[in-house]
Parts: sequence; structure tokens; C-alpha cells
Amino acid sequence: MVWGWYGFAAPTPTSRRGGPDGECEAFRMNAEERTRVLQRLEILDALVAALDRRQAVFDVIVASPSAEHARASIAALLGITDIGAMAILDLQWRRFAELERGRIVDERDAIRAELGM
Repeated sequence: MVWGWYGFAAPTPTSRRGGPDGECEAFRMNAEERTRVLQRLEILDALVAALDRRQAVFDVIVASPSAEHARASIAALLGITDIGAMAILDLQWRRFAELERGRIVDERDAIRAELGM
């Protein structure tokens, strides 16, 4: 496992094919690991959506009277969960740089590949 920048463990890319039957690495995860990986994927999807619509997200945050209102407004704007909206609010400003967006997308895509999605 490799720790992502948001504190969740992502599967290490040891091999794309598992055992002799060609089983994917993702299917050898236990239920707890799979849940953590899916939560991480949920957060990464939310972050990519926010980065793609960063101006609208900024406008919602600035117009919100409270962090709770901002969270709910971001979730509604992007069609994401509360967990994803909280991850966006916790995002450091430097993460909005294009290079950081690329890193987030790369991590998301690696997790999807491991899960066979």
C-alpha cells in the first residue's frame, strides 16, 4: 500500500495480473482495504470535478455564510457526496495548480486500473 496525500492507503501497483488464473489485484483486497480504496476514489473524483470547475467552486465558497453551507453548496454544485465536498474544502490552495491536478488524476486513474474500473 502507498499512502496518498489525503491520508488514505492506495494499492501498490505490484502486478496487473494476480494469480495463475489472471485474477486482478483489486479482487485480492480484503473488504476493509477495498472500502478504503473506494473512499479514496470518491475523494479523488470529487477533487478532479472541483479542479475542473474551480471558478464556480471558489464563487460558492466566497458566497457561503458558513463552512457547512459551503460544503452543502459544493456537494449540490458538483453532484458529489459530503465526504467529497469536505475534501474540497480541506484542499490547500497550491493543489489547484495544473501540475497538482495531473498528480491527482494520475492517482485516481491508477486506483481505477487496480479496481478494474
